[in-house]
Amino acid sequence: MKPVHHVFILAAALLSSMLGPASARPQAPARAAAPGPGNAENGKKAFMTHTCYSCHGYSAEGGVGARLVGFPGTLEGFTAYIRKPAGTMPPAGTKISAQELADIYTWIRSLPPSPDAKTIDLLKP
Repeated sequence: MKPVHHVFILAAALLSSMLGPASARPQAPARAAAPGPGNAENGKKAFMTHTCYSCHGYSAEGGVGARLVGFPGTLEGFTAYIRKPAGTMPPAGTKISAQELADIYTWIRSLPPSPDAKTIDLLKP
């Protein structure tokens, strides 16, 4: 081998050891679900105005109420549940307009999912 190749191989080995194995490197953030038919910015405002955050957290990550990030359902199902919930959630009835529900749904669907725990350095053994 020529001396230039040695330098290249050494540099590549050094860089690889500094970065660690590929499985330990941060992954690209997962993509959020396809947005809904409303306005996400207005949805976040409505989520705060109607105090949804008090149970579901400021970023819809859950708390006393269900985690909404990554909600896979349809707008129709979302609306039906909020109007007449089956669990302990108080019914919204008509306090929240159809447009506000579409906006909240769109905001929730725009939130990126949480990273895989395996990619978070503080959670590694």
